[in-house]
Amino acid sequence: MAVLQKSLIVLLLMIAAASFIYILYLDSYYDRYGAREPQPTEGRIHLKTVHHGTRVFLTEKERLNFNVLLPSVSILCVLIAGLLNLRWKCFDTSMHISPRWGVEPVVKLKKKK
Repeated sequence: MAVLQKSLIVLLLMIAAASFIYILYLDSYYDRYGAREPQPTEGRIHLKTVHHGTRVFLTEKERLNFNVLLPSVSILCVLIAGLLNLRWKCFDTSMHISPRWGVEPVVKLKKKK
């Protein structure tokens, strides 16, 4: 069961990373191939500034994907993965702060019976 739980958390984090990378790809794509002037016949009427100030016009669907849907998927997947890890405790996140060396992982020793 622990393997399945870890796999789910890793899968959610991979989906979040893929969504973020796709946002970066879309930013570059719209910079290269986006319409620089409004095209009402195609529905490209929403102004968006991408890639260091390039102004392009997007359709309503493109704008929704770029501004709302993909960032929401990234944030939601990271949030769900974090909450599941808190509940299942699959990955140890406890850290010990040492005044001499900074942050160190806490080593938990098993007690002998």
